[in-house]
Amino acid sequence: MKKLLFIILAIGTLACTSGTKGYIIEGIISSDEPLEGKAYLSNFSSKEPIKDTVDVINGKFTFKGNVVTPERFYITVDGTKGRLEFFLDNSKYRIEADASDFINAKITGGEEYNIYISTKNSVDSIQKANNIEALVNEFYAPETTDERKAEIREFSQIVNQEVESLVRNIFMKNPMTFNGLIYFSTNLETFTFQEMEEYMNKFNNNPKFANNRYLESAQTGVSALKNLQPGSVAPDFTLNDLDGNPVTLSEVYPKYKVTMIDFWAGWCGPCRRFNPYLVELYNKYKDHGFGIIGVSLDRDDTQWRDAIKEDNLTWIQVSDLQFWNAAPVKDYFVQSIPHNIFVDGEGRVIQRKVEKEEMDAFLAKLLMDKE
Repeated sequence: MKKLLFIILAIGTLACTSGTKGYIIEGIISSDEPLEGKAYLSNFSSKEPIKDTVDVINGKFTFKGNVVTPERFYITVDGTKGRLEFFLDNSKYRIEADASDFINAKITGGEEYNIYISTKNSVDSIQKANNIEALVNEFYAPETTDERKAEIREFSQIVNQEVESLVRNIFMKNPMTFNGLIYFSTNLETFTFQEMEEYMNKFNNNPKFANNRYLESAQTGVSALKNLQPGSVAPDFTLNDLDGNPVTLSEVYPKYKVTMIDFWAGWCGPCRRFNPYLVELYNKYKDHGFGIIGVSLDRDDTQWRDAIKEDNLTWIQVSDLQFWNAAPVKDYFVQSIPHNIFVDGEGRVIQRKVEKEEMDAFLAKLLMDKE
């Protein structure tokens, strides 16, 4: 599905690390009464969670440690509201804040953070100048017409291109940074395979990226994308259906001329909004050789089953209820959902990530033109 809004997963930067062996974060929080309690440091990763807790004494706290994968972290403090987000590498940081406005604290130190926040501010400025927040609210308002939604979608794509160009240009100036690696690993499909190989060689040959989780993710992603090129046989997998029976992909696609592998979840709002249209397409083309296998990234069995029933999804549904750790996610390079891939009766990839607006014509050409 085309992005309506901006999901900036990573921002490339120009900085280099300080070369220190670890990080030091010194915080000072002013308040009417001496602030006492705990401060909590955490990253956003579910695969490699990092958490630390220290005492806050008279409004002061200090974190010390070493981070193998520099990335976005956040700090929360007892007695304050919200969380303070920043980019953490092995540098020295100083945080100065008022207890009543903690999330707007002043942060100094950490070269990668300085460029990260500068770039983030530039992105925020573009969004603010184009009134994006108001447009988001208007898009999802019940009274907004389809015609107006189309206008908002088209405008958002133009602004999105401006944002992506800004971030891309920063990456291209000096990609050999931790932020640069994050940008590369989360935007692999914007690079040619030749570019992927060139950057992978540079990252792999630079010792500062050793054991970095984003480098490992990039390596997995490049391999997956190579295996998903049109004409390649789609990676096989076996997952249980609603009755607990194993279903193997290679036993499904021979039954149809075209099979859509639909990655979705009951908790996914965009997936649920897309499902009514997918039901229409299925009913339109199922008698012409169109099949679907839904691969759920749910983790709650009841939520999965309720969504299938509520959305009237009558095709094959499978899941291992492992959320983003679902078995096929890596092999199919699923970075967001809904996500689709179409294969023929021999399991060969026809196309990935077909947009909603193109899907009807896409299926008609594959199924109706050949009858």
